[in-house]
Amino acid sequence: MNGPAKKSELLPKKEGPKWLRQLRKIYKSNTFLIIFSVLCAMMLWSVLVAADGTLTREKVFTDVELTMTGADTLKTNGYIVVDDAQSVLPTVRLTVEVTQSNYSRATAANFSPRVDVSKIRATGEQTVEITFGSSVYGKVISCEPSSVTLNVERYISSNRIPVVVETEGTLKEGLWMETPSLDPTYIAVSGPRSVVNSIKRAAAKFDLGLLNGDSVTQRNAVPFVLEDAEGNPVDTSLLRTTYQSILIDTVTVETDVYPQKTLPIDITGAYTGEPAEGYEVTGVTVQPDTVLVAADAGVLEQMSAAVLDAPIDITDATTSQSVTVRIKKLTDAQNMSIGEALVRIEIDEKQRERTFKNVPILITGVQETQPVKLSSKSAHVTLSGPYHFIENLTADDIILSVDLTGLASGEHLVGIACSIANAPEYTCVLSIDQVTATITEP
Repeated sequence: MNGPAKKSELLPKKEGPKWLRQLRKIYKSNTFLIIFSVLCAMMLWSVLVAADGTLTREKVFTDVELTMTGADTLKTNGYIVVDDAQSVLPTVRLTVEVTQSNYSRATAANFSPRVDVSKIRATGEQTVEITFGSSVYGKVISCEPSSVTLNVERYISSNRIPVVVETEGTLKEGLWMETPSLDPTYIAVSGPRSVVNSIKRAAAKFDLGLLNGDSVTQRNAVPFVLEDAEGNPVDTSLLRTTYQSILIDTVTVETDVYPQKTLPIDITGAYTGEPAEGYEVTGVTVQPDTVLVAADAGVLEQMSAAVLDAPIDITDATTSQSVTVRIKKLTDAQNMSIGEALVRIEIDEKQRERTFKNVPILITGVQETQPVKLSSKSAHVTLSGPYHFIENLTADDIILSVDLTGLASGEHLVGIACSIANAPEYTCVLSIDQVTATITEP
């Protein structure tokens, strides 16, 4: 039986706000039920996956750097990679499969991507696969790129690369040094065949400014540069430089250093003997006239001059002599800047003076029949000139004369002229310079 209707049922129902009515409609639709079910499933799956650490997932790493291994083994086998690893090894993209429990902890470094060159057995371009180390985090699924192309050469050694010293700079003033010695004088270089074969020497650039006067023997560690035949430096990035299997980058330059001073060359006793009769030594010179001498400071202090090793024999010489003469080595001198000098002995003919008495005075410039009377018919003559010229003269070689050309009758004071045929330069002094000539009419 139906009871009497409640009062609330008889009243009109209120539908509520519009947004609430739309929400009820969505809630009761099938689409909502499907989406809700999927979300619930996903949440349940996530809970199950998180609870099971053995499940795996993919993880991707980009710009992963590679390393090169096996280079030493490759050299042992007689090969070497000549490419610069930093420029030739690319970065790669790794796709790995890791367990769920390690997903957040796994990094690219855990898989050690590398290029192992130890198994290369040929020269030229070689393609090497990229390999990976084992990892507890998972395994590598893919790597892009998967290989690297490298240039390979034979690895050789040269054990006789000579070391030379190239001095630069300036030695301090007042010092002298012995020729530097090297230790070692040869080195060994190992590396790519093309580079090693181009090396001709190791040049040690030695700065002379490093030397001082504090000690005699001085040693300095000097870097060296490997050079080719033209003196150009060789790239050493792939080379191994050793001496007796020990890596080196310097050599020892040793030299003895001494003070030095300038000494005059003593020309006392530069010649022996006497020149020929009528000749004499008028001067002795030496070029150069000084020598730089290096020695221990105490020894150097006692030195005053350098001397010639032997005199020049000028016996019966009639001309000047120029002779190269050795300089006598000074006791305990370490060095002398020159070993010989040019000595010149000036030899000239002596000057001779001689007096000739009563040399007749000749009359010229008048007729032989013209009566002429001189106040003096002769004069004494003193001649000075080269020894042999004066020595060989006779009074007949001397001509004294007065020239009366154009003179009228009467007395005239005229000068006396002195002449000698074919004579060298000489000086003539007369006992009288003038005479009185009396000219009369014929």
